[in-house]
Parts: sequence; C-alpha cells; structure tokens
Amino acid sequence: MSGFVWYSFGSDKTGPALGKSCGFDAGKKTPKFDKYDVVVGWGCKPGTKYDSEALAQLIAQNQVRILNHPDAVSMNRDKLGTLQKLKELGIATPGFLAFDPKRPAVAGGTLVPHALEAGEISLPLVVLTKYNRGEPIFCYTVQDVSAALKGNSKKEHPYEYVRTFDYGDEYRIHVFRDTALFAQKKELDEDPVVATTAALEEKYLKRKKKSDDPVAKHLRGLVRDVCGMLAGEILSSAHQLKKSVKMGWKYMDWGMDLVPAEVAELAIEAMDAAKLDMGAVSISYVDGVPRVLSITTSPALTEDQMSMYAAEIQAFGDTGGQSKDFKAAKEAKKEKVASPELAAKLYRKIKGLSAEKAEEFLQSLEE
Repeated sequence: MSGFVWYSFGSDKTGPALGKSCGFDAGKKTPKFDKYDVVVGWGCKPGTKYDSEALAQLIAQNQVRILNHPDAVSMNRDKLGTLQKLKELGIATPGFLAFDPKRPAVAGGTLVPHALEAGEISLPLVVLTKYNRGEPIFCYTVQDVSAALKGNSKKEHPYEYVRTFDYGDEYRIHVFRDTALFAQKKELDEDPVVATTAALEEKYLKRKKKSDDPVAKHLRGLVRDVCGMLAGEILSSAHQLKKSVKMGWKYMDWGMDLVPAEVAELAIEAMDAAKLDMGAVSISYVDGVPRVLSITTSPALTEDQMSMYAAEIQAFGDTGGQSKDFKAAKEAKKEKVASPELAAKLYRKIKGLSAEKAEEFLQSLEE
C-alpha cells in the first residue's frame, strides 16, 4: 500500500513523523493523487495548482482514498467559519459574534452590547482573529472589548469575532472517523510564575542571543524579577482562567472512561459536521454541558499517540476503506439544555420584576 501525508508549514514536525510512522511519503507540495492508494490531509494548505474536481473524479473511480479531504482541511483553517458551520448544523458551541474588523468602534460600542442583551453571548468574552492567529484577548467587560479593538483595522491580523468564554473543564478528543481514539484534559502542570517567566524570555529574546551574551543575561534577570513582583497577579490572572499553556497548563493524557460520554459523542459529531476524518476536537464542559471550541487537523502528538494514528491509517488502507460519504447533520436532540447565554438573558429579564410582570414575561416565552 502506498500513501502520502500532505502537511503544511504549521505541521512540519508532526507531518513527516506521521509519514514515517505509516511508511508513507510526506511533503508540503500537492501530491500526484493517482500515484498513491491513500492520501492523508494533515493540516495541508492546498496551493493554486490543486484541482478539486480532478480529485473528486479519482475518488469516485476508487483510484485514491482520502483521509481529511484537502477542501475540508482548508475550510477548517477558518476557525470563525467552522464555528458558524457547526452552529448551523446544530452542533453545540459557545455563543459568538462576528463583526466587521474595519469597524471596531461599532463592534465594541453597539454590536457586542446588543448581543449581550439578546443573550447571544455572555461575559466574560475572548476576542479572536478569524484564523485564531496571535493571542486571544480576555474581556471581563464591554469596555475591555472596546479597548481590545482599538486600532483593530490597522493590525496585520485584525480581530473578527468575540466568543463567550467557557470556564469549565477543557478536553481534547482525538477522533478517527467514527471512533474516539484517546483523550486529553487541560491540567495545571507547572508553577505558573516559572512558566510565565520562561514564556516571556522566549518571546523577548527569541532565542537569538547566546546564553553567555551579557545583554541576554541581563534581560533574563529583568524578566524574572518582574515576574516575581507580579506573582500574585499571574497566579490569579485571566490566563489562569483560560488555562494558558504559557502559564503552566498542559494537555495531559486522560482515560476515555473518565471523559463524560456526551463529550466524546459531541467530538465525533463535530468532526462529521466539518467533513473531516481525523484530528482533535477541543471541547469545554461547563455544568454538564459540552461545547465545541475548535478542531485541529494536525494536533501535536507524542510518539505513542502518533503510533495510534498510524495504526488506524494503516488499517484503513489495508482493509480497503473508502473515502467517507459524510451523512447529513443529525437532528437536534429532543432534550434541550439551556445555554449560559440564555440563562443570563432570563436572569436580566426577570431580575427585579413584580409578580405581575414576571407572569407576563413567562407567558411571552410560551408564545
């Protein structure tokens, strides 16, 4: 069986390693599809030479089998677009609001307050770019949002949406087709002050200075002193609520038997809705309710985890598995769970109401 792992600059560490583990060729350039039995889209970034229609014909003729169609991988790069698609198909996500990045004042001054009042989103919020480039900005208030968007239109990667921040447990479920392979959970793994110091050293020095460079040593000492003075704020900052990997948090191996069943089920449904065969789904779990945060088609993997992916890919090839015919989105479950945004809206509406007004409001909900 011949195969090819197609990766991009963002997955140039795991891509070649996965290819080696599978015994496949690997590369960033568009492969000759008719040369291989199986092609794996591993965070690939199709160039202008990519012919989607020609590939469709090869798949229809069973001349090549695809895991993670490159079109689906490309669509998933757009994280905002992915959330919008998942929402349309009835997949649970945190509330979010897209806005015109060229009009940040409107977003911060009008759109976000209206969306909060309507219960579409709820505080706290994170402000993100369309492709989730750069650091997300954590906002406790509407004023924080306005400050975060200041000068937005002039930024290289402007912010384009805000998302309700789900503050509960965060899982990462690795899926292959319709099976949850294994799970991870974000846990605190390192002293936040030590981790923050290391992250700032790397950020400001960018590893360009030699370890014995006097200036580098001075900067390292300065960073450590500042982090020491700000230790209290670091330990209680928004980054700790966000479980930032730059402040000591890490995805730890987690037994599937310890993962709520609805979390694993949602991960598989999300992958299916995104028309992807394999990858990792990040899911928040707040008050017994799971929601999809994002999907990655080229997750970071340990050697053991890489072997698990490789085994599934090889089994797919050896058994003559076909490129997946993705079914339509499943019907929404009959049992509905109120979102935190809806609960917040309800609280705002009934807070301080008289019994008569409260009864009128409840009647309006039934209509």
